[in-house]
Amino acid sequence: MVATEAKKHRSDAKYVYKYLRRYWQRGKNRNALLPDYENCGGEGKNKKSGEKKRGRPRNFSSILGEGKNITPEDLVKFERALDNYHFKRQGLELPDTYDMMLKEHYYCDIRYDENGVKKTILKGSDEIPTFEQFRYWYFKKYDCESRIRSSKGDRYFELNKRPILGSSTAEAFGPGFKYQMDATVGDIYLVSRFNRSWIVGRPVIYVIIDVFSRMIVGLHISLRGPSWDEASIAIANAILNKKSYCAKYGIDISDEEWPAYGIMSVLFGDRGELAGTMIEPAANALNFRIENAPPYRADWKGIVERYFKTIHEKVEPFMPGSIKPDFAVRGGHDYRLDAKLDIYQFTRLIIKCVLKYNNYHFMKYYPVSKEMIAEDIDPIPCELWKWGLKNSAGFQLGMMTM
Repeated sequence: MVATEAKKHRSDAKYVYKYLRRYWQRGKNRNALLPDYENCGGEGKNKKSGEKKRGRPRNFSSILGEGKNITPEDLVKFERALDNYHFKRQGLELPDTYDMMLKEHYYCDIRYDENGVKKTILKGSDEIPTFEQFRYWYFKKYDCESRIRSSKGDRYFELNKRPILGSSTAEAFGPGFKYQMDATVGDIYLVSRFNRSWIVGRPVIYVIIDVFSRMIVGLHISLRGPSWDEASIAIANAILNKKSYCAKYGIDISDEEWPAYGIMSVLFGDRGELAGTMIEPAANALNFRIENAPPYRADWKGIVERYFKTIHEKVEPFMPGSIKPDFAVRGGHDYRLDAKLDIYQFTRLIIKCVLKYNNYHFMKYYPVSKEMIAEDIDPIPCELWKWGLKNSAGFQLGMMTM
């Protein structure tokens, strides 16, 4: 049968055997006989340039010429132009970089007009690379990550463009295991409690958030700048019962409304107050570990950073004395003169915001587990905290009842 088919198609028997074997080995369907296109082209290898022009022929080649093959010397000029003009902070766009490269490396003469302005005369179209060739080699050598790193820097890429490979929640075994702490300056001016005509400045807000449940477990507001003294008060607030703290500001709560108290296992900061030696005695005495984010990497503690954004956008704009975007504009309104709240009143308002957040904030984005779904647990900080106390072994390792 093979010999008959080979004779019929005027072919050799080895080709009949080749197609039969391919048909049987690849599933006995018509597509099994398609050519192996993946073996064509020499992937990753550059074609050697010869006398004949590579690529698609030009339209109107009789007028514009056939074009130029890109040589290793051209690639060196491409690299030099990209380094000098494109891969710089606030660098030129790719078309402008191409124009600058032609003026610098592909000119045949330089002339000056009657006004003394320098004019660069470029070579013929057959002697210079096209923008399409320049762009092709650019995207061939630099992938998306390398382009961003080369133009914006590694720090910008790691902060804004890196792939998200995990979440903070995966780092916590239960409530109380890991806390994130940070401080921010409030966008509001406060007045003195003793003389309401005195503007005393902007408050510094310390917040400590539990990673597992997203509950705010510690709060401290001060008029002093960020320091270890102020940070230690925030840590003490996170450890102690909140009922007496709220009572100082005339707010009556039950233990169920703010149940967070006890010693954490890990306290995560940003190399500020937690990077010195003053924190070490407290960490050793209370038996918790200190972790710090690298410089300029606020995304490592994105949970607490996001709550600061909520305060600045949703809370402070409704308070008298808050700073608006036109504060620094020439002739803009001086919002310091609108200040009405003192630090006692401001702290009281923030505590109420914290209580609302802990007890009613529904987090659609929270990665609930299958056990939470089975028990119909709402992703609300207080509910997650209470559920974690009953079901998470990590809490028993990290917390100590006060």
